[in-house]
Amino acid sequence: MIEKNKKITSIIIAALIVFSLFAFAGCKPEFVEEKENDLILNYDTYLLDVYEDIILFAVDEKYKPIEIQISWSSSDDSIAIVDSEGKVTALKEGKAVITATSGDKKGECAIFVSSSNSVPFIKLNVEDTLNILKDRNFIINAELYYKEKLSNIVFAYIVEDDDIISVDSNGKVTGLSKGTTYLTIKTSWHDFDTIYTTKTIVVNVK
Repeated sequence: MIEKNKKITSIIIAALIVFSLFAFAGCKPEFVEEKENDLILNYDTYLLDVYEDIILFAVDEKYKPIEIQISWSSSDDSIAIVDSEGKVTALKEGKAVITATSGDKKGECAIFVSSSNSVPFIKLNVEDTLNILKDRNFIINAELYYKEKLSNIVFAYIVEDDDIISVDSNGKVTGLSKGTTYLTIKTSWHDFDTIYTTKTIVVNVK
């Protein structure tokens, strides 16, 4: 009789355990509840090198870009900044969360910044020596590249002997008199040493 009661008790306990498991499975925890007001971005995480940038924007469920007014912010402006158009620029190693807000909707992208110790370089449309004729012109096309990406930046042009050539703010060189002088093309970009953002060429006027 005692053995029979033990079996009945075991069956009841097993049934209660199974029922509890089904009941628990039917309850969705609040912390995994899907938010209806999520704003989807083209990236939810992204890895950038120092001084690289990426454009973030809103997309629909099929990841197609959508036009929507968005306010942008960064959790740490010392690591990554974001402008009003969603352009994120990495500044130093670390992690920053970029938040996009539109009305009651919000989306985030985690930006991880590392450093490859890359440096910028100046590319010119002329070699180390420029030969021009007196009273003739030549336009210097200067570009600054970082990790093979062109940066939009303004250059300064410094002439050693302005009796031989003149240079305007657009890089237009004019031969004034016969002779040889040096022309330095320089700019500044973030905190890089000027040796990476300066280039000097020889100009011969004939």
